[in-house]
Amino acid sequence: MIKRLKGFFKDKRPAFFVALGAAFLAFASAIVYIALFAGEKLLSVPVFLFALLSFLPFLVLAFFGMPRTGSAVMAGMVFAAFVFFLSGSFQYIYDQINYFVMSKKFEPQFWSCVTTLVMLLVTAILANVCAWLPQNKGAKGESYVG
Repeated sequence: MIKRLKGFFKDKRPAFFVALGAAFLAFASAIVYIALFAGEKLLSVPVFLFALLSFLPFLVLAFFGMPRTGSAVMAGMVFAAFVFFLSGSFQYIYDQINYFVMSKKFEPQFWSCVTTLVMLLVTAILANVCAWLPQNKGAKGESYVG
């Protein structure tokens, strides 16, 4: 088992490992999201499902030799989670900014909301960048250039 795993990772470029880190960050974002917003008004099932399941296409497609396609699918799913969360929490963020203007402080949940948004956006950007970079050493069709 260990030999197979070493053989799998032997021909990978750094972009693959960045995409793998983005996959784990997507999974962690989903866990953080459900932990912070369980039972709250800001909880959205599509956000949780898109963020939680976004790492699966990357892992499956990487196993079948298509990590760039997996990165692209993961980027799309995480970005969809980001958009769903932003659309669901926009009014809350707007109200918190108005509250800050009046009282010079934010509620603690505001920072949870911003942290989750940043985690989702960073994950989507990382996965998108990795989708354009070659992730396997010497594989045909891995580079858009040349």
